[in-house]
Amino acid sequence: MSGTRVATRWAVFAAAASGTFLGALDLNVVPVAISDMQRAFPGTPVARLSWVTTGYAITFSATLLPAGALADRLGRARVFLAGLSLFTLASIGCAAAGSPAFLIAARLVQGIGGGVLTPLAIALILPAFGAARGLALGLWSATVSAAATAGPAVGGLLVAAWNWRLVFIVTAAIGVPAVLLGIRVLPREPVPDSGEPADLPGAAVLAAALGLACLGLTYGDGTGLAMVVGGAALACLFAARTARHNAPLIRPGLLATRAVWTANVALLLFGMLFFTVQLSNALFLTGPEGHSALGAGLALTPGAVATTVTGYLAGPASARTGPRLVAAAGLAGFGIGAAVLAWASARHLGYASGLLPGFLVAGAGAGAAFTALSGAAVAAVPAAELGAGSALSVASRSVGASLGFAVLGSLLAAHAGGTDAYRTGWWGAALGVAVVVGAVLLIPPGGLRRVG
Repeated sequence: MSGTRVATRWAVFAAAASGTFLGALDLNVVPVAISDMQRAFPGTPVARLSWVTTGYAITFSATLLPAGALADRLGRARVFLAGLSLFTLASIGCAAAGSPAFLIAARLVQGIGGGVLTPLAIALILPAFGAARGLALGLWSATVSAAATAGPAVGGLLVAAWNWRLVFIVTAAIGVPAVLLGIRVLPREPVPDSGEPADLPGAAVLAAALGLACLGLTYGDGTGLAMVVGGAALACLFAARTARHNAPLIRPGLLATRAVWTANVALLLFGMLFFTVQLSNALFLTGPEGHSALGAGLALTPGAVATTVTGYLAGPASARTGPRLVAAAGLAGFGIGAAVLAWASARHLGYASGLLPGFLVAGAGAGAAFTALSGAAVAAVPAAELGAGSALSVASRSVGASLGFAVLGSLLAAHAGGTDAYRTGWWGAALGVAVVVGAVLLIPPGGLRRVG
């Protein structure tokens, strides 16, 4: 490979990965700033401020699939840069918010931008690396994990240095140069001439279906059930439209491919378990354990470092041995780590003797599992549909996260926010790993093929 091509692929990686890092950093920074937001807006219930994260998750999830599918039709770099620009502008709006309503509204817009840029990063990176897809996948996963590593501690430091507004100022400060770099180096692929315009009405229906379903999962009553049913009805409408349209957003045959749907089912299930544990860890430290935002961030950092390391190593390993073995090993580690956390909380063990080992083992397992499953989800996707395939994998994980948040919310309500809620969540995640391993075993054997 020529030096020029090597330089080009690393420039593409830097531009696309900066967007990935930005989205992942924001996701992990904001939760530790919630308590400071409540102090800034006295009298605002925690349930309302929780929409700073919940609202973001809903619009993020609703945007993923339409963005990925439209990127395959309109150009991945163009759509990626549009999402990154929107995300950056919304960050500025969040920093300037003078009321909880404005802050939540800006976060909803930011979620749309995040839902556009996050799945398209890997769709831009993999074709640039060709046969070195294992290296690219490992580095991309390590980038996401590095953001998760930095997020809690950075969030705590920023809040301690000034207040929650600094979180969004820093996000915007990263976003501006990322946009400028992307404009300069990302390749502008030609727009496919399909003879049919992009199915924008179908994209709107799909976004509404995903958003309504995710919103319904945040409610535990009949209203939530009605929203989920409504989302399912819109999803059926989208499926009917897709079957009739000459140039559908998502080709039905892609969803029917065994390697694609099995990997995405595993991602959804593991996303539910992982994000339940992740949020439980943060809330347990700042709640029953009484840590400050900075203290909780620093306490969570070793586990996130473990996720970064194994995420990087799992990419090349999946390319050599196939993703099934790597994913199964990672899942086993995650399950053991979750069980350690539950056991440590039951025996009131301290951080070093109980919680830290659980964070490390669960984090290491999660890094390997997510990298392997993400690779498996796109391994069988044709190059022309890589945007849709990448978005589908992120959407599966995001829907799983929404399910996990809903489950944890129900547990907290049932146990009045006590330690039993977190312990139940940890044990549930440890036992639920067996179900995810079952889904992993359905993934066809084989390594990661060349993409692009």
